[in-house]
Amino acid sequence: MPAQRSARDAIVITGIGVITPWGCTLDSLQQTIHQPRSTGPGGQADFAGHVDDFGPLSPQTKRTIRKSLKLMNRETQMGVAAAQHAITDSRLSEAGYDLERVGVCFGAGNVEIRREGFEAGVAACREALGEFDPRVWGDYGIPTVDPLWILRVLPNMPACHAAIANDLRGPNNTITQAAVATVMAFEEARHAILDGDADAMIVGGTGTGFLEANRSLADATDAADCGSEAITTPAEAAGAFVLERLDAAIKRQATVYAEVLATASTTVIDAQHRAEPYQAARAAVATAVERSGVAAPSIGLLHADPQFVDFGQATEHLKATQIRSLKPHIGDAAAGSSAIEIAASLLSVHNGPSVAINVQAMPNGLASCLVLGKVERTAA
Repeated sequence: MPAQRSARDAIVITGIGVITPWGCTLDSLQQTIHQPRSTGPGGQADFAGHVDDFGPLSPQTKRTIRKSLKLMNRETQMGVAAAQHAITDSRLSEAGYDLERVGVCFGAGNVEIRREGFEAGVAACREALGEFDPRVWGDYGIPTVDPLWILRVLPNMPACHAAIANDLRGPNNTITQAAVATVMAFEEARHAILDGDADAMIVGGTGTGFLEANRSLADATDAADCGSEAITTPAEAAGAFVLERLDAAIKRQATVYAEVLATASTTVIDAQHRAEPYQAARAAVATAVERSGVAAPSIGLLHADPQFVDFGQATEHLKATQIRSLKPHIGDAAAGSSAIEIAASLLSVHNGPSVAINVQAMPNGLASCLVLGKVERTAA
């Protein structure tokens, strides 16, 4: 185990919220962990990857989401719902924090830009000139575009709407690095608390593999030489978490799922300007483990995306007893998939091994690693 930090310096997770195709409760996630269901060929024949509903939300939350639907794309809807589940799970509204010091940091990828948002404008240009000419878009096309369109395609909308719905006025940011983004959001949120900029942070990730832009990226990724079987089943998902100091969590008797022991992000590009995601993942794991102070035998679990993380390289010095990936069972939802992987790591640490590692990597050579540890202390 790592050297014990003071309860003041230990940052812990006290709330989890999940939105997945298999369900939107922690019980449904536990079932997926213990009884994985394949989404690929030969697996669940009726798996469509879509989220049917957002689970048990309070009437007030449902009204908030319904009222803002015209301003929310799909990723935002899921992100806000996941954030509400995490806030409820943490009982954050009862914590008495100054809302000026409670912030939000979300991970995201490509945003929802649909061609139907521009079809009327293209048709108007063609009607005026007989063919489409981009030079007249300003005269004929723009007037047909919904004035609210831009508010639905900004990647920071999940963090924005989650903050608005709960009147959270602390630090607010969005990291747009697809699957790696959620882990990086943990890194930023942890430092926001340690640096004294916030008392608590909502961290999350939301994404979908159904959007045309995201499928194009996935198809390009699948065509690359990744050295492992690609996870091509599209899905949508979101996860959110509440972070705060351990002493504050103990004082208000909150459930503590795990401590954020360390984070690390690395990028590896070789001399020929080729991205090396495997090497980046290995370096991120090594750096994060070193920062955490965890002894290799203490690591019981590693969650990772097998497409860009070579389990052998990443764990060669770790001796992790269990190596898992939920992506084959929940589908590819970009930042949403990595958020669900983190939720699974948290539940595993809370109920089992002392330390878990979550590592994500991208084809551009960027990787990020999160080390989570069991919290045994009940007093500062």
